[in-house]
Amino acid sequence: MISQEEIRRKVSSDPRWAIRALLAIYARQEADEQATGRTVYRNGVGFNARDAEILTSIAERVLAGQLVSQKQMNVVLRAMPKYSSQLAEIAEERGA
Repeated sequence: MISQEEIRRKVSSDPRWAIRALLAIYARQEADEQATGRTVYRNGVGFNARDAEILTSIAERVLAGQLVSQKQMNVVLRAMPKYSSQLAEIAEERGA
Protein backbone atom coordinates (compact mmCIF):
# COMPACT_ATOMS: atom_id res chain seq x y z
CA MET A 1 0.00 0.00 0.00
CA ILE A 2 1.37 3.39 -0.96
CA SER A 3 1.41 6.05 1.75
CA GLN A 4 -0.08 9.52 1.47
CA GLU A 5 3.41 10.96 1.87
CA GLU A 6 4.73 8.87 -1.03
CA ILE A 7 1.78 9.95 -3.16
CA ARG A 8 2.44 13.59 -2.23
CA ARG A 9 6.08 13.24 -3.22
CA LYS A 10 5.36 11.53 -6.54
CA VAL A 11 2.54 13.83 -7.70
CA SER A 12 4.63 16.91 -6.94
CA SER A 13 7.70 15.73 -8.84
CA ASP A 14 6.74 13.23 -11.55
CA PRO A 15 4.62 14.62 -14.42
CA ARG A 16 3.22 11.18 -15.27
CA TRP A 17 2.03 10.65 -11.70
CA ALA A 18 0.65 14.18 -11.57
CA ILE A 19 -1.40 13.76 -14.77
CA ARG A 20 -2.73 10.37 -13.65
CA ALA A 21 -3.68 11.94 -10.32
CA LEU A 22 -5.34 14.88 -12.08
CA LEU A 23 -7.48 12.54 -14.17
CA ALA A 24 -8.36 10.37 -11.16
CA ILE A 25 -9.59 13.39 -9.18
CA TYR A 26 -11.38 14.80 -12.24
CA ALA A 27 -13.24 11.49 -12.59
CA ARG A 28 -14.56 11.97 -9.03
CA GLN A 29 -16.14 15.33 -9.88
CA GLU A 30 -19.90 15.26 -10.35
CA ALA A 31 -20.97 15.50 -14.02
CA ASP A 32 -22.38 19.01 -13.60
CA GLU A 33 -19.16 20.09 -11.88
CA GLN A 34 -17.15 18.73 -14.80
CA ALA A 35 -19.41 20.53 -17.27
CA THR A 36 -19.14 23.90 -15.55
CA GLY A 37 -15.60 23.68 -14.18
CA ARG A 38 -16.91 24.63 -10.76
CA THR A 39 -17.24 22.82 -7.46
CA VAL A 40 -20.89 22.75 -6.46
CA TYR A 41 -21.11 20.01 -3.84
CA ARG A 42 -19.21 19.87 -0.56
CA ASN A 43 -18.88 16.11 -0.71
CA GLY A 44 -15.17 15.75 -0.02
CA VAL A 45 -14.37 14.42 -3.49
CA GLY A 46 -13.06 16.04 -6.62
CA PHE A 47 -11.39 19.41 -6.88
CA ASN A 48 -11.78 22.18 -4.34
CA ALA A 49 -13.51 25.40 -5.40
CA ARG A 50 -10.26 27.28 -5.92
CA ASP A 51 -8.75 24.65 -8.24
CA ALA A 52 -11.86 23.46 -10.07
CA GLU A 53 -11.82 25.74 -13.08
CA ILE A 54 -8.14 25.48 -14.00
CA LEU A 55 -7.71 21.79 -13.18
CA THR A 56 -10.92 20.86 -15.02
CA SER A 57 -9.64 22.75 -18.05
CA ILE A 58 -6.29 20.95 -17.97
CA ALA A 59 -7.92 17.54 -17.40
CA GLU A 60 -10.24 18.05 -20.36
CA ARG A 61 -7.26 19.09 -22.48
CA VAL A 62 -5.45 15.85 -21.57
CA LEU A 63 -8.55 13.76 -22.24
CA ALA A 64 -8.87 15.40 -25.67
CA GLY A 65 -5.34 14.27 -26.48
CA GLN A 66 -3.90 17.77 -26.46
CA LEU A 67 -0.50 18.66 -25.12
CA VAL A 68 -0.13 20.34 -21.75
CA SER A 69 2.14 23.39 -21.62
CA GLN A 70 4.97 23.62 -19.11
CA LYS A 71 3.01 26.33 -17.27
CA GLN A 72 -0.05 24.04 -17.03
CA MET A 73 2.14 21.15 -15.91
CA ASN A 74 3.58 23.34 -13.17
CA VAL A 75 0.03 24.15 -12.01
CA VAL A 76 -0.76 20.44 -11.82
CA LEU A 77 2.49 19.59 -10.00
CA ARG A 78 1.79 22.30 -7.41
CA ALA A 79 -1.90 21.46 -6.96
CA MET A 80 -2.04 17.67 -6.81
CA PRO A 81 -0.28 17.09 -3.46
CA LYS A 82 -3.28 18.59 -1.64
CA TYR A 83 -5.41 15.76 -3.04
CA SER A 84 -3.17 13.02 -1.59
CA SER A 85 -5.89 11.86 0.81
CA GLN A 86 -8.35 11.26 -2.03
CA LEU A 87 -5.60 9.68 -4.10
CA ALA A 88 -4.76 7.30 -1.24
CA GLU A 89 -8.46 6.33 -1.08
CA ILE A 90 -8.44 5.67 -4.82
CA ALA A 91 -5.28 3.57 -4.53
CA GLU A 92 -6.84 1.56 -1.69
CA GLU A 93 -10.04 1.00 -3.70
CA ARG A 94 -7.94 -0.26 -6.61
CA GLY A 95 -5.82 -2.44 -4.35
CA ALA A 96 -2.60 -0.58 -5.17
